[in-house]
Amino acid sequence: MFSFLNWRKPKWQHTDTEVRRKAIERLEDEQVLLQVIDSEQDQALVHLALDRLREPASLDLLMHHELEPIRSHARNRRLQQLLPDDAPGALERIRDEQELLLVAALSEDDTVRTAAIERIQDPQKRFELAATHPVASVRYAAAEGIEDIPSLEALGRRTRGHDKRVYRLCRSRIDAFRAAERERHERDAAIAAWLTQAGQLADRVADDDTQRRLTALLAQWRQLDMDASDGQRQAAEHEIERIRRGLDGFEARARADQAQALALEHAGNAREQVINELARTLAQTRETLDTETLNEMLETVEARWAAACALAAAEPGERQRLDALRDEARRLIRPLASFTAHETQLSALCDELRNVDQDDHSALRQALDSARRRLRGLAWPEGVSKPDGLRALESEAAALQVRLEDLGARQNELVQLARTQLTAVQDELDAGSVRNARQQHGTLLTTIKRLDRRHQQGFQGDLQRLAAGLRDLRDWQSFATDPKRVELCEQMESLVGATLGAEPLAERIRELQAQWKALGGGEGRNNRELWKRFKSAADAAYEPCKVHFEQQGELRRERYAQRIELCEQLEQYEAQLDWSQADWPVVQKTLNAAREAFRELSPVERGAHHKSQRRFNAITDRIYAHLKDEYDRNLARKQSLAERVEALVEHPDLGEAMEQAKAAQAQWREVGITPRGPDQRLWRRFRSACDAVFARREDQRNARKAAIDDSIGLAEQVVEDASARITTLLDRPDSYATDDDGESQRVVEQAHERLAGLELPRRVLQRAQARLDELERLLQERARDARLKAESARWQALADNLRACAHAASGEQERAGELWRAGAELPYGVDTAALARRFATPEAEFDIDLARRLCICMEILAGLEGPAEEQELRMHIQMQRLARGLGRGDGDNDQESLDIINEWLLSAPRLDWEKRFVDALLSLEQS
Repeated sequence: MFSFLNWRKPKWQHTDTEVRRKAIERLEDEQVLLQVIDSEQDQALVHLALDRLREPASLDLLMHHELEPIRSHARNRRLQQLLPDDAPGALERIRDEQELLLVAALSEDDTVRTAAIERIQDPQKRFELAATHPVASVRYAAAEGIEDIPSLEALGRRTRGHDKRVYRLCRSRIDAFRAAERERHERDAAIAAWLTQAGQLADRVADDDTQRRLTALLAQWRQLDMDASDGQRQAAEHEIERIRRGLDGFEARARADQAQALALEHAGNAREQVINELARTLAQTRETLDTETLNEMLETVEARWAAACALAAAEPGERQRLDALRDEARRLIRPLASFTAHETQLSALCDELRNVDQDDHSALRQALDSARRRLRGLAWPEGVSKPDGLRALESEAAALQVRLEDLGARQNELVQLARTQLTAVQDELDAGSVRNARQQHGTLLTTIKRLDRRHQQGFQGDLQRLAAGLRDLRDWQSFATDPKRVELCEQMESLVGATLGAEPLAERIRELQAQWKALGGGEGRNNRELWKRFKSAADAAYEPCKVHFEQQGELRRERYAQRIELCEQLEQYEAQLDWSQADWPVVQKTLNAAREAFRELSPVERGAHHKSQRRFNAITDRIYAHLKDEYDRNLARKQSLAERVEALVEHPDLGEAMEQAKAAQAQWREVGITPRGPDQRLWRRFRSACDAVFARREDQRNARKAAIDDSIGLAEQVVEDASARITTLLDRPDSYATDDDGESQRVVEQAHERLAGLELPRRVLQRAQARLDELERLLQERARDARLKAESARWQALADNLRACAHAASGEQERAGELWRAGAELPYGVDTAALARRFATPEAEFDIDLARRLCICMEILAGLEGPAEEQELRMHIQMQRLARGLGRGDGDNDQESLDIINEWLLSAPRLDWEKRFVDALLSLEQS
């Protein structure tokens, strides 16, 4: 059955798509290809047939096809014929102005359009195109090629009120030309004014202001030079040369005056330099006490002064200043020379003053008198820096004076003290204590030395009496203590060869030595013999202890050496370590280990212990100072972190506060080593503040959850209220006919606004917004239905009124009255006044050609086929629309249909043509 159906058909009508495609690829007949395009349903095959067309007439016909894809493809193919892709010079080969216009109408490229218009060389033709062509872009492109002002003025008059864009182009070019003319006249006037100013400046005698004015004139001329004529340039160069010659003479005079002033200035500067150098050398000599430079300066100053005065005479005050400085220099040199000659003697005198017994009043007085005599002999000038030797002598003299004044102020006190000490010596003599009496006697002699000569004379007799008594007591005591000393000698001799251990033996020897010492120093030959016996026995008894204590001493010395080695290692460690990159925990462990090792290196000799302990403490203190600096830095950082987190407890933004607290915790862990006690105290403070911050989160979370629950309930209520109000409005059959104030839309908008002001979870908010969106969609559907219904009613009212006009023209007044809808709302843009006149005057003369053209235009817009005998006219109308740039889509159909309707209202009605026009009109409205 299938084969039978395809048997008598051409292959391009075959039911098999592949067969049709191959057949179309072989077709050459333009008419058959047009039939394929009209009948084929497969768009790919339609495009294939379009690509097979070669005749421009066929493509021109398809450019007005009812289907936009076919129209668009046909326009592109026609443009490709006129401007092939592989022929860039195709536009230059087009000679037919109609084809150039077609290129301008079809091309979407403004460059191509402009180039096509520019190919029209006849100025009058271009003027007519710019003034009369129906396509605005073509008119503008043609107008852009017009340059002469008369033509632009004429075109502006032609297009004023009709083509704003072309009119503005003409006006802008005319205005630019007139502005250029005005600018040229202004430049000529400016150049003339400049030449006048330059001539006036050249005629004046040059002065300090001439160069500035010349610079200003040159700056002005640089702006005028481009528009000046050759004659004007020559005149300007002449005036500039005259001004520069005047300037050269002025500058020569100025240089001569300047040279003279400079010579005078140099002379004054030379004299001032001599005075200043002498004053400066004098001041330096006062400070440094170096007279060599000052002597050299004095030897050359007169010669330099005479040389300076040869250039210009000196001022009276200058010579006086020089003489005063020179006299002052001579007065300074004399004491300096004297001090230099006696400097060694002054140094020796200072040493003597330092060694004077500070408690000997007489020696102090003699030393002070000697120092004062030496200082008076030097006669050092005022305001001159004193040498170290002189200052030292004055300092020592001042110290002696202070000591003497102190002793003088205490004379009465010292007299009373001496009498008290005198009584004490006598008491000790009476008690028979030789040792105490000797000590008190020595103290008394020291006090007597502090007294001045007058007070010392009052104690001479007492001192002689006490000295005699002290000698008698020493002789008697020596006789009384000899038996005890013999006993101690025997006990010490018994220890020689004893079997006691080294420690007990040494302890017993020390006890006997202490007892001997308690007996005091005896006088006389017998006491000296007993002491030799006791000392010899002690040395012999102590001999066995030496080996033991030498071994102990060796061990102590070894420990001491180890201590010193440890100190040296620590000193090297402290000096070589880069403390800016130190590993502080390792430093702490090293310091602790060093302290423990030092304690273990005990005991050592007492003196060695103190020495090594001081050295060890010094180096460990230096190391600990570095460590303490790190402690302080880290404690300060932790202190800052604790304070920062404490401040976050009251921070209004909890989220930010928590983030900062977490960051502070991370920073806390990164802080280096700290002492345990302060660290624990700061940690408890820091931890407490962090707990307080995070506790706020839980409180806020609970409060936020309660607030969100309230918001969810409120959101549900908002949606329910909006849904109820919208439902009530939608249930009214005339809701969109009467709801002119947009109440329903406001209900939805208010609900959205209230939701936006609530804090809701995303899912709850999305669900609520979805319900409101559904309500809004229902409102939009109802509104769209109402708009379509109202629009359809307006078009139906227009159709009824057009029919009424036709029936009125046919004499059917009753039917016309039934159809006429006075006051009915019509589509926007319809000329209601023309419609009313058309209904009121139906007897107007009918123009069938106008009616046919307007019906065809409306049918083209509606996509309806017209009678076969009108196809040629229809093609002509479509070509006109194409030339005007219309028919490229549906975007301009609304305005074009209104233009056709309003033109139809200006024509006389007739029933048969009215029916055709109304049918096309209603078909267009439904599409």
